[in-house]
Amino acid sequence: METFEIAHINEQRTDLIIVFVAARAASLSSADMDAFVTALTICARSARLAGHVVPVWPGGFFAPPNVHTFFESAPYALLAQRVNKKLQCKNL
Repeated sequence: METFEIAHINEQRTDLIIVFVAARAASLSSADMDAFVTALTICARSARLAGHVVPVWPGGFFAPPNVHTFFESAPYALLAQRVNKKLQCKNL
């Protein structure tokens, strides 16, 4: 089981589940990142969390286009200050 720190927030009228992941996520292929986000989304839903799952790492993120502006302007350290939950996922 893997445990992730998350920030479950509402930004720009959009519920977000910001998942803090290792920097190695930046090297994932597009297909692997999609699969990773799908697995995190299933995990978040099973924990009764609503919103778009957005993995973030120092220097990067993988988010829906409608919230890119927010993530482009929010430094990683600022996002990390908003951690308010932990998410435990099996099979990741």
